[in-house]
Amino acid sequence: MAVFDNRHTRRVAFLKVALPLVALAILSTLFLVADRRGTGNEVPFSSVEMDRLIVDQQISGPNYAAVTDDGGAVTVTARSVSPGAEGTQRGTAENLLATLEDPSGSRIDLSAPGGNFDPVTGDATLNQGVALRSSDGYRLEAEGFDLDAARMRVTSEGTVEGTGPPGDLTAGKLTVRREDGAYVLNFTDGVKLVYDPKAARGE
Repeated sequence: MAVFDNRHTRRVAFLKVALPLVALAILSTLFLVADRRGTGNEVPFSSVEMDRLIVDQQISGPNYAAVTDDGGAVTVTARSVSPGAEGTQRGTAENLLATLEDPSGSRIDLSAPGGNFDPVTGDATLNQGVALRSSDGYRLEAEGFDLDAARMRVTSEGTVEGTGPPGDLTAGKLTVRREDGAYVLNFTDGVKLVYDPKAARGE
């Protein structure tokens, strides 16, 4: 039986028993909290979200990028792509963005709320109202554009209208292609131009 000669000795003896008990209580609490929060192996989706992913089979944020030997670059992105018809790689896409660039600084940007997209080849059809913006000042709208990523060529579906350095214009068809290291916009099929001297002078 232990004999305590003074107050200090009694405190030391008490702490030798009390501190391990406190540590044990803290550890027990940690284990209980960890058990309530789960093991960490749970899937971070609700059952409803999992069902939607299985049914829809969506790809979130697909991205295609390629560079040619002479420095031309094409990128295509979408918010999501859902499977298309059986036997095809193209899927239904939302929020499509496509960019064509080359080392000279020439650039074409296209954006559309929807369309279809092949993340393997980069080919895409942008529709539901497409906006085209070029580095040399063209601001055009069309119902749709087809993008051939391998050839870095864009072709409109139907009428194109908007503004450019010469003024306001409308055309039955627009083809964008690379020529001599730059992107050329070729308007055909009934081109109507309202010449604006101020626009031509860059004012």
